[in-house]
Amino acid sequence: MWFEDGSPLTQRLCEDMRQPDDVAPQLNYDCQICDEAKYEVGDGVRTMIMGKGHGYRKMGNPTYAFFRTDKTNHLVTIAIGLYPSPDWFLGVTRFELCQDNAWLRERELNLYPWDAGTDNGVNYESANIETFPQDAVSRVEMSSYDKNSPFYEMEMKDMHPFGKLHIKLIRTSPPIVTTVAPIVQDPESAEDCPTSPWSAWSACEGTCEEDKRTGYQWRERYHLVDGVAVEKYDPNAKHLFKKQVPKYCKTHYVDFERQACEDNCSASESEDINGEYLQTMIVLDKKAVVRLHSRDEVSSFIGFTISLQEDSLPNTANPRKPKYLHPGSLTSNSNLAKSHEYCNNTIIQSDITPKTSVEAKWTAPDKDNKCVTIFAVVAIKPNVWYSFDGPLSKKVCEDPRKDDDMPPMENDRCEVCEDARYELTFQGLWSFNTHLEQYPPSGHAHFSDIVGASHDSESYTLYRIGSEASEGLKMLAEQGNTTGLEIEIEKGLGTNVRTVIKATSPPEPNMAAVAQFRASKGFTRLSIATAIVPSPDWFLGVSNMELCSTKTNQWADSITLNLYPLDAGTDKGTEFNSANEVTLPHQAISVAMIRGKQAKKPFARLVLTLIRTYNTPECAIEDATEQEDKCNGNYLIEEPPSVDPDSTGGCPMTQWEEWMPCQGECANGTISGFKIRLRLIKNPNTQTLGSLPTNRWKFLKELQTKTQRKMNEKVSILDRLSRRDAQRLEKLQKAHKAREDIDASNENEDYFSGAFKIKAEDIDDLLMAIPALESNIIPSHFDVIKKEMNDLQKYVVTSSFFLKEFNMRKYLGIVQNLQTKCYELEERYVPKKKFGFSKKKLPKSDNHKQDSLDENDSASKNDSNKWNEKLFGFDSQDNKVLLLENEELFQRDVALRNLRNCTIGLKGIMGTLHLINLENCIVLSGPVTSSVFVEKCNNCKIVTACQQLRMHTSVKCDVYLHVTSKGIVEDCSEIRTAPYNLYYDDLEKHLIASSLNINSNNWDNLDDFNWLAPDIPSPNWSVLDVAQRIKCWEEWWSKTP
Repeated sequence: MWFEDGSPLTQRLCEDMRQPDDVAPQLNYDCQICDEAKYEVGDGVRTMIMGKGHGYRKMGNPTYAFFRTDKTNHLVTIAIGLYPSPDWFLGVTRFELCQDNAWLRERELNLYPWDAGTDNGVNYESANIETFPQDAVSRVEMSSYDKNSPFYEMEMKDMHPFGKLHIKLIRTSPPIVTTVAPIVQDPESAEDCPTSPWSAWSACEGTCEEDKRTGYQWRERYHLVDGVAVEKYDPNAKHLFKKQVPKYCKTHYVDFERQACEDNCSASESEDINGEYLQTMIVLDKKAVVRLHSRDEVSSFIGFTISLQEDSLPNTANPRKPKYLHPGSLTSNSNLAKSHEYCNNTIIQSDITPKTSVEAKWTAPDKDNKCVTIFAVVAIKPNVWYSFDGPLSKKVCEDPRKDDDMPPMENDRCEVCEDARYELTFQGLWSFNTHLEQYPPSGHAHFSDIVGASHDSESYTLYRIGSEASEGLKMLAEQGNTTGLEIEIEKGLGTNVRTVIKATSPPEPNMAAVAQFRASKGFTRLSIATAIVPSPDWFLGVSNMELCSTKTNQWADSITLNLYPLDAGTDKGTEFNSANEVTLPHQAISVAMIRGKQAKKPFARLVLTLIRTYNTPECAIEDATEQEDKCNGNYLIEEPPSVDPDSTGGCPMTQWEEWMPCQGECANGTISGFKIRLRLIKNPNTQTLGSLPTNRWKFLKELQTKTQRKMNEKVSILDRLSRRDAQRLEKLQKAHKAREDIDASNENEDYFSGAFKIKAEDIDDLLMAIPALESNIIPSHFDVIKKEMNDLQKYVVTSSFFLKEFNMRKYLGIVQNLQTKCYELEERYVPKKKFGFSKKKLPKSDNHKQDSLDENDSASKNDSNKWNEKLFGFDSQDNKVLLLENEELFQRDVALRNLRNCTIGLKGIMGTLHLINLENCIVLSGPVTSSVFVEKCNNCKIVTACQQLRMHTSVKCDVYLHVTSKGIVEDCSEIRTAPYNLYYDDLEKHLIASSLNINSNNWDNLDDFNWLAPDIPSPNWSVLDVAQRIKCWEEWWSKTP
């Protein structure tokens, strides 16, 4: 058998062309040096083993550092960064200092640049372009083809070294030798597992009560290896050969024992103020309870003083007498304390009996009084006092935040019983106009989807400021991906999470998103989070927000909270578009510093509104129990009634009470049943009047019948009451279950799909019936159809909390088709009024609303444009500001005609919009449910959102557009488009109600009917340059162009 010549039977060896100073020493795997060495290291570039870096002007100077080596650690590794550069550095790795079993005396090594393989840059100032996947570390070589490279060299000459590493031996020293005296072996220990003798038992450790300490004491021994206790702590052990105790010995022979103990002690041994006493506070609004107590709630004290110390301000008139602020007021809250006779805002003990706690009431001062220090002095014995240092003082400062910046206070006394449904509105407030310095320069800003939960107050936390972010929150903050966080939340369903909350991201960062969720008893907290995009790892959110009001101890009717950016602590970036730079180790969640500054304005506002509450079986039981207690007489009578003098001495009783109303069945106008009256018997075991034997009050019943038939039945009135209460409770539970079943069945997509289909078909039937109707009832018939369509659209929007986004769009599309069909039929069948213009005008208002063109307006000018007398709008105006609100515009066909130098504001939803013969005008338009027609317009700025756009014979117009289909231009020139960027207060509601698809915008995709070349852009329209766009239209609502 033969093997052919080739790998691995062939080895090619080449001459090393490097200079001696370019080659590092070979590794020595058997260094026999015993002593230690101290080296000096220097270079000509950057940091070497804590060597000081170089500035620009000192690149040629050396830097120094010193380090030590020994027999085990005889290699050195050094790295020096090059700045600026993509990812280049100088360095040497695993440089051998042990040469021929002796320390290297001196050596100089040339340093050449290396590529870390993490960035694709090719020159010193290349932009950050991350290499993915990351490449291996490699030498930077000369290039003969890339002229942009700083290492370009046509003749491929050798690269000059960037620095020199000079290593010099300073001195050697003998190793630290520790002589360890062998520990005596316990003769009773096993021969194969020797141990040292047991140590003496430690002192008894435990709590001292009544001069007796009960606790534990312990002792230990060590496993021996070659007579040395290797597991005993030794500061020099790192210089010794590391020995190991056999696992068998560790398992079968313990080295630590503990036993119970009891010993004598004195109470004075445990009198430690730092361990025993603490001051706590429970703050509610401006009222607070100050509690001074022993930490173990057992140790006692006999005397105390609690007082207030106010803050002060400098006095410019007399610096030696500062101006003292107001500390509020402190008063006693129990009979254990009293106010000091001579000192204001000070309370002291009322007596010297031992006590374990005492409380006081503190009323906080008004605003602008800065901080107040509450302090105490405690007397354990007449001669043992503790001053107000450490835990006996607490400084409380005024919260400078506004009301909407502070989350609701936690409520440990919540008394809610029923479930609650809330509507969550996430209102974005972030825009270029409001956050000029904290807005991404690219302009592509938005929030991610909103995810959260309603949960309990003890075991679940979405995030906590001051703690590290979870993996799910890290994924959300860095990538805007909610999947990981949703999975983490869903793991708590059924245990500590009540409802998972998910809302689609707002279309724009200054628009809103809406969701609904449920909360219940024990699940009164809310947590949500949404990412800021783009950003390194910034997000908005709220964690553990209380939904139970501290004022009423019931569900809060509404809550408003401003949201500011938070930093997840996983990325080092400080700019919106910073490159990914992982923070290792991860930092705690904190307030985000955007471009080095903390946000002063909120990025969003969270609004919670209570929609309704649901009774639960638990609530029904509580109500029934309360009613039963009242019926059975389980109430307290503070003063016993007087004894009836006619009762016997052996059994004293009260006088009879009045007869109660007759209870029974009603037949033929007469109630047949029973009525009762009561009196009380004296308890022979006490000196009070009360019941025997259970509730201290006993009812003596005397029954009187109104019919002989009922008297013979001998039915117990208490049994009847009990059955009636049981029947009522059962009825309540059945009604609650029925309501729950209805709610559960109504709030799912299957039920919604069926209900929506029925309502849509009903509207379609109403539309199909129009041709057969008489002309005089058709207008009112259309009013009914429009009301039904609005109700259907509202039904879809209010069901968004359980509908998927895709289905939501589908249902809104069906509603939109029905609306379009309705408008077409109305155009055809509603009789048009006689052509003509009347002099009817809209009333003038403070917004300078101008005369509008109504349905019966008469034509004052002749024009070739066809005019539809059904249109509503403005005609023939010059140099004016014209405004219309949604109440006037809603679903109407609006026309603007023959206007010059005007600003027209349309804050509402329109059916169609016609712009005819406008010159140098600004049109600010809300959403249009169908089409916008532009004809013969010159030098205008048009801001509109619609389904379709049609432009004819227009010149030099800038259109800020949101259009769901392709817009059409014909016979036009110099048309420029930009994305829709209008804002007014109700714009978001109008966009939702208009059913426009806010996620689909073809503002930069128009069809020119005069340009048929498919591969060449039309010269008649273009995209408006970003620098030339108007970013805010706020000022144009009230002035002319």
